[in-house]
Amino acid sequence: MQEIDYYKVLEMLPVITGLPLVRRGKSWYGACRLSGEPHGRWDKIIGCMHNGKVWLLEQGGDSMSIIDWLMQYGGVGSVRDAFSALHNNTSRTIHIPPPPPEPPLRYIWSSVLDREKYKIGVIKDGLYIALSRHFGEEMTSEYYHRYNITPQISDNGIETVFWYVDQMGRVCFDKRIIYDESGHRIKNLRSTRFFTKSRGYRGKCMFGIQSARNIVESEKTALYCTMYFGGDWAATGGSCNTSLISDEHVLYPDRDAYDSWEAKFPGQCVKWWENWGYDACGEKDDPADFTEWMLTNNK
Repeated sequence: MQEIDYYKVLEMLPVITGLPLVRRGKSWYGACRLSGEPHGRWDKIIGCMHNGKVWLLEQGGDSMSIIDWLMQYGGVGSVRDAFSALHNNTSRTIHIPPPPPEPPLRYIWSSVLDREKYKIGVIKDGLYIALSRHFGEEMTSEYYHRYNITPQISDNGIETVFWYVDQMGRVCFDKRIIYDESGHRIKNLRSTRFFTKSRGYRGKCMFGIQSARNIVESEKTALYCTMYFGGDWAATGGSCNTSLISDEHVLYPDRDAYDSWEAKFPGQCVKWWENWGYDACGEKDDPADFTEWMLTNNK
């Protein structure tokens, strides 16, 4: 086999691979995966020299030499053919089929939520039982109605269904979690959705009161905070779901998410465990843990 001038290969990398690469210093960067699939991150893949050869690295994925890449993604059948392609600086174009069209945006009929609310207080999920122990059934039922929470019998137990309703009253989607009677998630069971994104239920909103200034991470925490402290609260539904947070919001992140939220929203995050004198605070606690601690200890 002929010697390959890998420095020349590196210079010709976009031509040889057909990938949309941009040069930055000694390396190439691309907003795509090794397969050529488009990606939102501009440096998802990197083409560089390593140990005298050209390599393609996917951030968070595989890394492979240009020879291996040609055989896996470049339509080359053997190592010999890959060497030949590199020696001749053969250019190629990767055909990436367009993604299938997304289903049209849909919202859940409000009558579905109205029907489910008839179950409140009749079927008692674990979170309802835990809240009733602290606040009484009447108050718990009131806030289940206000925050659009309903129970649902499933194969794994009784689910607590959090309905995400936007500022226009449109029901965007559901999130279903099973809690035990102490109000804690059953950890071996993941949250689920019936009205999924793949079916077109892609509307975006926070959980709870959309006009609320006080923002927490979980749906349960928003409920505990409004029942304990009063006022309006909303939840992002996850530590990474921060796209709807604005400058007007005051944030009460889970303790282990404080640094990441403060980096994104400097000056908006409250160190609630210090402000509220929560001496027993654990590394992953949230404001709901504080309220449970206060209620349990009659503070």
